[in-house]
Amino acid sequence: MVTDNGGDQEIILHGDINNMVQVVTNLLSNAVYAQNEVGGGEIYLTVKPEKDILKIQVADHGKGVSKEIGRKLFRKMVTSKGIHGNGLGLYISYTVIRGKFGGDMWYEDNPGGGAIFGISIPMDHVEIIEAPEKEDAYEKE
Repeated sequence: MVTDNGGDQEIILHGDINNMVQVVTNLLSNAVYAQNEVGGGEIYLTVKPEKDILKIQVADHGKGVSKEIGRKLFRKMVTSKGIHGNGLGLYISYTVIRGKFGGDMWYEDNPGGGAIFGISIPMDHVEIIEAPEKEDAYEKE
């Protein structure tokens, strides 16, 4: 997985990328569901290195996660979707991140309303390459 981090660097994630794509897709799907419950809105996906981890976050402005459910998140059969959820998505995602990447998952309330779900991957699974200087298209030698 390669991402452009503002044009300054490329972030390369090593590991089972298909599983990572499934995890991120699950987080995005959950965010879309949460947004639809409140009439839509924007969803933010951010990827950034911090000290010894790569942080991937999905933030929405949905109804958020109740404290009761929040205490149980990432466990099997826990869902806030009622009959629309099976309680396996976050549990399987958490298991994949821990088992395949040695990472962790977490959530927090979004200060603007809604929730932020995050993935933390140790930097030993990450390679950061500084992007070469871009030449000005109008500059002549």
